[in-house]
Amino acid sequence: MSVAIVLPTLSVWAEGHLSAVLQATTEAEFDSAFDGFLSKHASITLNGQHLSRDQYKQQLLEESAVNKRSGSVKFDSVVEVSTDLEQPVKVRSLWYLSLDGTDCRPDQAGVVGAFYTATIDLNEIVFGAPAQTQSNSSINIMSVLLTISIN
Repeated sequence: MSVAIVLPTLSVWAEGHLSAVLQATTEAEFDSAFDGFLSKHASITLNGQHLSRDQYKQQLLEESAVNKRSGSVKFDSVVEVSTDLEQPVKVRSLWYLSLDGTDCRPDQAGVVGAFYTATIDLNEIVFGAPAQTQSNSSINIMSVLLTISIN
């Protein structure tokens, strides 16, 4: 018996992983979600400023539900473009380490742009309901296909 494994599109993968990062309520959950979401060698630009992975991690940690009551993420609009116009972008949930030390995920490349609203319920109660913060954000994610040949 053979089983067909269906990999998610890049946009579904991005929505799921970004939601897991922002909805994490403990630092352990956040760290695991963040490491599954972002390559150790990612290039990050936030509002025109280049950030290290650790700086971006701290930024998302502050915006997340860590040490707060709960969080939710609503994606208002998501656009996905494959670099291979013949095939939709398919992703795997794990990063692979190539021989030259860079992170890569085989068999995929593309770009996702998403607009989302993150709502975080705080621990404080105001008029019988949790206080909330809400942020409207956009993110562009590029997944690059790396091909390595060994001679």
